[in-house]
Amino acid sequence: GVNVSLNGAQYGLSSDTRPSADVNTLQLSNATVGPQVRWTPARSKWQLTADGGITVLRRLRYAADDDVRTDLAPGNVPFVRLGVQRLF
Repeated sequence: GVNVSLNGAQYGLSSDTRPSADVNTLQLSNATVGPQVRWTPARSKWQLTADGGITVLRRLRYAADDDVRTDLAPGNVPFVRLGVQRLF
């Protein structure tokens, strides 16, 4: 099949724990597209997966006070991912 995924996260970076404190943020986004194969051996509780493709969106944004950096994102790259899952 075809796998399309979008992952992201936002982290608050601060050593000050007061609720009113300014918090620096780091935001990441990553979108990928490509083929995916899953195989479950007969009568097995294990599943093997293989997928690959290319990243179509990669963003990394850092904001600290009035400074916002958006030039930190790496370029799009091809990838291969292999996995093993135990099914219950």
